[in-house]
Amino acid sequence: MRIVQVMPQYPFPMTDGGKVGLGNIALELIAQGHAVQVVCYAPAGTIPVHPAELNIRMVYHSTKNTPWRIATSLLRTRALYMWKHDRAAMQQAVEHAIIDGDADVVIADHTCMAPVVQRAARATKRPWALRLHNIEWMIWQRYAEATTNSVKRWFVSRQARLLRQEEAHMIAAANVALAITPVDAERARELAPTANVHVVPAGVHLQQWKRTRSPLHPPQVIMASNYSWVHNADGLRWFVEHVWPQVHHETGSSLHVVGTNVPTWLAEVHIQGVVTDGFVPDLAERYRHASVSIAPLFVGSGMRIKILEAMAAGLPVVSTTVGAEGIELFEHDGLFRADDARTITLKLVELLKDADLCDRLGAVAQRRVDEQYSWTTAVRGMIRALETCNEG
Repeated sequence: MRIVQVMPQYPFPMTDGGKVGLGNIALELIAQGHAVQVVCYAPAGTIPVHPAELNIRMVYHSTKNTPWRIATSLLRTRALYMWKHDRAAMQQAVEHAIIDGDADVVIADHTCMAPVVQRAARATKRPWALRLHNIEWMIWQRYAEATTNSVKRWFVSRQARLLRQEEAHMIAAANVALAITPVDAERARELAPTANVHVVPAGVHLQQWKRTRSPLHPPQVIMASNYSWVHNADGLRWFVEHVWPQVHHETGSSLHVVGTNVPTWLAEVHIQGVVTDGFVPDLAERYRHASVSIAPLFVGSGMRIKILEAMAAGLPVVSTTVGAEGIELFEHDGLFRADDARTITLKLVELLKDADLCDRLGAVAQRRVDEQYSWTTAVRGMIRALETCNEG
């Protein structure tokens, strides 16, 4: 199959869950014998670092939320998330990619890329698919519900309403919608009851994460994330303020904060046992020495690939319900869900005081992720779903 894949960001290097979800799909499609042309936004001056086998066209455009964009969005009847990605230059690049590669189908990665893909597909008479990495309006709605600032709540709620309308329209318009979880598939069908919706989950390549385990003592808890996304930073703050002090007191363990754009306030609060590792080039190697991974997220949608990666590395994971949403693994698989500080504290203390339990659960987690969430299986499912574009 000849595929044009349209992305809101350049996915390399794959340093966060969003980029992992974009880049690995493209690479796995190629590995399974399909021809892939990626068209993506990138900041001006981006230096290509992708594998040679992947053909990428970059459209230079910043999608950051600037004060000017936020202010002008008050006068618009489209959601900020949608119109800031909707550019004629991107549509033109997609049309050229379709024609040059004689594409069979076009994939819009994320709802924000759907309008340009829809128009380009219509102009070139090609079917198109919408890859729902999240149900985007849910993220904004949950953000509105979580904020205590009345002005911000009004603004974010309005954005959620506008986004819900356009997301419903795009899901209905696509020849096929590819939801990342069963939960999101049901939400997509609620938005667009007649839509052709399939579940195509995210995944991992187990060989990239499976290393000889060597947990340290005292034990280490690890949180790996991209903290430039405000909801990851907020989850970290909640955890270090409401959970970590008691866990550290009872276990003597350390919390290692790993990833890009670690908040500066973390260095200012001086909470015992918290270590800022920042970005590490080999996260799998870093996981070798940890005992438990955490995912304290209260706003989000889709699937947290970082949870799957930690489990693939042999770690049990303690997450909030939202953080683990859509992942069909449970306590006996090594994935624990809790939303209040006391329950999360008790579970972490139990795990950190029992190294054998962590080892057993980690081994189970690794096996279950490999069985249920591999990129190979996910892409095979994607191709079956894409084939429905031309049925009937």
